[in-house]
Amino acid sequence: MPCPRGSANNFGIVTLAVTLIVVLVLGTACDVDYRDRPHLATFSPIAEITPFITTSIFPTAIVVVPVFGFGCGLFPSLATNFDLVISVSGKSDLFLRETTFRLLDGTHRGETPLLVSTADLEGKFGPTLVRAGTRRSFGFAPQFGCGTFVPRSLSADIVLVDSVGMRHDASVVVPIQ
Repeated sequence: MPCPRGSANNFGIVTLAVTLIVVLVLGTACDVDYRDRPHLATFSPIAEITPFITTSIFPTAIVVVPVFGFGCGLFPSLATNFDLVISVSGKSDLFLRETTFRLLDGTHRGETPLLVSTADLEGKFGPTLVRAGTRRSFGFAPQFGCGTFVPRSLSADIVLVDSVGMRHDASVVVPIQ
C-alpha cells in the first residue's frame, strides 16, 4: 500500500524530535559537580586588565616665554617648562612611548606639533617605566617653532604601552598664563 504524501517527512521530524529529547535528558543526567576541582581557566575583571591612567601637567597653568634669535624673523619661538605627571592604577606597568605637545589658540589644533619620540624620551629619562599603583614625573622644557598666533593653552597627547605591547592613549590640556 502506498504511503500518503508527506508521511515520510513526518516520520523524519518525529525521529529528530525524539533524538533531541533523548540527548537533552542524557545530557542533564550526566551533570558533574566541578566545585572541588581546580579551574582550568580564570577570567580577570576588566579593572585588572585595563589600567586606569591619570595625566596632569604641573604647574596647572604654564607660562610661555618668547625666545628671540631662533631664526624666526618677526615672530619669536616660544618656550616653556613643566612636569608631565603620569599615575597608573591597576595591575599593569606602563612605558611612556611618545608625547606630542601643541600650543593652541582656542580656534584650532595649533601650529605644527612637537613630537617627542621613544628614542628622545629614553635618551632624556632612561627607562620610561611607570609601575602599576605609582606616579612618575617627567620634566620637559620644549621650545616651539616660530609662533604666528597667541597661544591660550598647551595640549599633551601621551602614548603608553604595557608589557604585552597594548597601546594606551591619554591627553591633557592646561591653560597658559
